[in-house]
Amino acid sequence: MNRQSTTVHPHRLVKAFAALSLAIVAAACSAAGSSKGVSSSTSTSSVVAKSGVTAQLDALKLINYLPEDSPHDTMWTNWNPAVLSTDFARIRSLHANTVRVTVFPPHAYYGYPQPTTVMLQRLHQLVQIASDTGIRVQLALFDSFTTWSDIAGSEQWARSVLQGYANDKEIAFVDIHNELDPDDPQQVAWAKTMLPFVKSIVGSVLVTVSKDDYLGPDAFCRLTRELAPVTPDFWDWHFYGVEGLAAGFFERVKACAAPLPLYLGEIGVATYPDSFINELPNSTAAYDAYQEYYFRVIADAARRLDLPPIGPWILTDLNSSGAAPDEILRYYYFGLFRSDGTPKPAAAFVSSYFAGKPISQSFNSNFEQSVTTPSGLLPALWRIWDAGDGSLAWDDSVAHSSTASLKVSNTDANGSGMWVVPVNAHVVPRQVVNASVWAKGENSAGYNLLSVSFFDSTGVYCGAVESKSLASGSRGWTQLTATGKAPRCANYVRLYLKSFSNTGDVWFDDVKYSAEPAPPG
Repeated sequence: MNRQSTTVHPHRLVKAFAALSLAIVAAACSAAGSSKGVSSSTSTSSVVAKSGVTAQLDALKLINYLPEDSPHDTMWTNWNPAVLSTDFARIRSLHANTVRVTVFPPHAYYGYPQPTTVMLQRLHQLVQIASDTGIRVQLALFDSFTTWSDIAGSEQWARSVLQGYANDKEIAFVDIHNELDPDDPQQVAWAKTMLPFVKSIVGSVLVTVSKDDYLGPDAFCRLTRELAPVTPDFWDWHFYGVEGLAAGFFERVKACAAPLPLYLGEIGVATYPDSFINELPNSTAAYDAYQEYYFRVIADAARRLDLPPIGPWILTDLNSSGAAPDEILRYYYFGLFRSDGTPKPAAAFVSSYFAGKPISQSFNSNFEQSVTTPSGLLPALWRIWDAGDGSLAWDDSVAHSSTASLKVSNTDANGSGMWVVPVNAHVVPRQVVNASVWAKGENSAGYNLLSVSFFDSTGVYCGAVESKSLASGSRGWTQLTATGKAPRCANYVRLYLKSFSNTGDVWFDDVKYSAEPAPPG
């Protein structure tokens, strides 16, 4: 089955975004600052320091940042302090308190192994602009760096960049390298030296190393093993994958990170309607609504696992006017704001989330929210299951409650319908799930039902529990229910509304889903 990739990394796949910048977070506490080195010790003082690190991460509300017209390294050459001031104020308006920015030693203008005076002055100015706006800075170092054997040059460069920021509360934390590869022995050896070296320079400022979700949790767990006994102050993991897999993935990554805290420093999905997201209607409105929902699902998973607030990628869409003809345009459209400054729906959620508000569990279960698509109005957040011919529509003239429903008509034997991932979709084997939907028919035929479908940790279908079919003919509103245990393979669920061989019309409304507490063991 085709599915959304778990490696949607704009900066890994397109050179223009090869290294992303994010900013985050809280001032370092004195307990963490008392330790000058990085240690895996489990002494009392170490436990106190880790507790302090957790508190600092819990206070982080970070937005990843690149200027709209100056992506990647060009933000330092196309220097525009006025743009930084405007953008940082927008970050602050979202109740964020940290911005992530990246520096690039391989480029001649930045200088390596000795940074240029101009670039150091610009970094200082950026930190000051952030401070004046009321936010801190996360520094991501050594982006685009590949000279892993040059330890002496790496240390000289890091010392020159960081020596003015020792114990500086304006710096939330330092990531020594964006998305280290645990399968590259040279990168691992370099990181083993640079982690404690950078920590010795910055003092109480937190130091980490990040990993993307390429190859899933197993690759992250490999990184923790390969770097041992050297450890950062906390681990930073980046996720752009299937929303249903998020909670299960986070659970595994958190276990591998332990006893150190885990931070989810990059989370994002693009709004460019290029059919990339599996079976989502191909329209800007559908993708905008889905982006907001994606952040809600990921944030909810993080909150349930007692993880710090996630770090959205990225503040603003990037200007694609100069994109090469063969570039994938979606990588320009990860912003919470459009390039004209108007907010997408996700911006309102991030603001509410950073303000500490509850996370809505709604998945448009009563079909009140619609989006414009090439096929007409369809329910927002729901995706098209269209193995065969059929007609799908958002109908605001028929409803079980409120004002609208999903209408499915004229389906063939292969079936058609729509599906959604509920907010709390993660399940474990033997966990009991319960779902229901109200259905109404007019001259209906065939099979029209609700399915709770299970998917494994790779996103592959592995079983389902289904309701009875709505009786054929013209029927008033009837509740269909599906209850059962998750199979051994199950990792998350999708809710499907399916119609087969139906020559009439069927309406679905008021979907409900819940999962009982996970069984012991």
